[in-house]
Amino acid sequence: MTIVTKYEMGDELKDIVTGYKGVVLCIAHYSTGCTHYSLQPKGKLDKEGKEPLWQGFDESRLVKVGKGIRFSDAKPKSGPVPSMPRERR
Repeated sequence: MTIVTKYEMGDELKDIVTGYKGVVLCIAHYSTGCTHYSLQPKGKLDKEGKEPLWQGFDESRLVKVGKGIRFSDAKPKSGPVPSMPRERR
């Protein structure tokens, strides 16, 4: 099953309610039909030099504000195994 989303990984989005801006690092599509995007602010570190926590927002609250970043097409170094074991029948 292919899931079509309004925005892509790496897009820069803004929450219209809070004004929070960030780059899409995670897209979660729920069985109820909701799609949530997790946003990480660009280039901001806290006083201790750590990245701020990313925040999740519903798709209906977001607008695209910039190109953001593009992820490399290189083979991922982590994630699911390409050929997952299947249940025997």
